[in-house]
Amino acid sequence: MNLSNGAVTTLLNFDFERLTRAHSALYGLKGGTLYKVTGDADPGPTPIPATLRLAPWMPASVNQHRLDYFYIRARETDGLTVTPIYDEVSGVQYQTAANARLGTRTTKVNIGLGNAWHSLGLIVANRNGGQLGLAAVEMVVSPLSRRPK
Repeated sequence: MNLSNGAVTTLLNFDFERLTRAHSALYGLKGGTLYKVTGDADPGPTPIPATLRLAPWMPASVNQHRLDYFYIRARETDGLTVTPIYDEVSGVQYQTAANARLGTRTTKVNIGLGNAWHSLGLIVANRNGGQLGLAAVEMVVSPLSRRPK
């Protein structure tokens, strides 16, 4: 577990068959022996891939919409990979630029033309196992409707 972001990965050094949590502690089972996994610090920089899937959002109108661009506010240093999910189908992946500045920053992500959807979800992943703290996402959408003649 990466203590800075709470992400969990496989323990490669110990080949545990199972991990379980009991009495506020983590235990690993290997070859019939139960081991208590302890420690309060990572052994140096520990990159762990983290992925967040945001639930689909459906606008109030029944018309199709287009995602023009969105702003993502996050605390990250290695950049993010962002994938829009249009009607439960993955779109093109977009990557934000890496920025080693500390703190939260807002990044605009431009989306290409040709997307049309009724529900919109989002997958946000860190790059290179870096820090990820998602604060907000603001999506700028346009309705796709015919103009009255």
